[in-house]
Amino acid sequence: MRATLQNRPTFATWAEVEEALRKANWARHLYPDTQGRPAKLSWFIADHIGWVDNPRRKATGQHAVYDHIIKHVQGGDSVGWHCHALSPRRRALEYSTTWTTHLGLVEESLCRRLLERGTFPSTFRAGGAIMRPDLAAWLDLFIPFDYSPHPALGGPGEAMDWRKPAPLAKRWEVCTAELDSITYKMTEEDVERAFVAEEALTGSGVVSYAGHDRRSVVGDMQRAHALVEKVAGKRKWKWANASEALKPNYTPVEWSLVEDAGVTYMTAAEPIFGHPFLAVQDGECVYRDNPTREDVMMWAFKPPKGARVVVAAWPAL
Repeated sequence: MRATLQNRPTFATWAEVEEALRKANWARHLYPDTQGRPAKLSWFIADHIGWVDNPRRKATGQHAVYDHIIKHVQGGDSVGWHCHALSPRRRALEYSTTWTTHLGLVEESLCRRLLERGTFPSTFRAGGAIMRPDLAAWLDLFIPFDYSPHPALGGPGEAMDWRKPAPLAKRWEVCTAELDSITYKMTEEDVERAFVAEEALTGSGVVSYAGHDRRSVVGDMQRAHALVEKVAGKRKWKWANASEALKPNYTPVEWSLVEDAGVTYMTAAEPIFGHPFLAVQDGECVYRDNPTREDVMMWAFKPPKGARVVVAAWPAL
């Protein structure tokens, strides 16, 4: 255990993190919803890659975090993607407001998760809650659910700026607040707004809170449960993961791949959100590429000889 600059205890080793996650899984039933169902968690997992330094000694390398966390994911949970845009100098503690500066490295990380772990996220949360038009446009191509928006955060020229509504987007957005933050803590008013939206049929009625695995997950679960129970009163509410909270029974698109004369034709089983995410592994080179659209639900790609190709997408909203 160690202390941060804000004097909040954090875990310093994987042994501490995993023990805390085991406790969290055991404690889920202690915080039921109004239907008596245990808590569900949504895991937004990052890959720390591309840094030239690592002053906080975070786990670095592809799947270094994913392979530890995935062991603790329970049925009913969801696994999304968390990503910090790399700064121009690629320093770990520097924020960047430009998604495209080192986009190739970022996309390679997501490609490897698809190629090597067989999973592609439907949910996303931006590192530092930083959103700019280039990232927004990229998400609208591939990832339908965005939990990056943050209430009452920002100022002129600041990296984390959510003072004004974002432009119209294809993806669905959910405002997320942290329970233990030096910038903004979730309030009773935040929770009440979700109930009001649900009752008026003007919104999703989703209360979304965020925490970090370097601190107690049980503590966050306990505080969130107490806050919702207090505001709910006699009103009903239920736990949901980040994907099902917006669209229940939402599953990845199935694909049929056919090779003909060196061209791979990819046909989706249903209309897709945005554009196919095409991951290519050509020897040691891993990258995302863009297929051509041949029909409403068919795309084509001519891969390098001997390359492996995997495609992913989510259903249209």
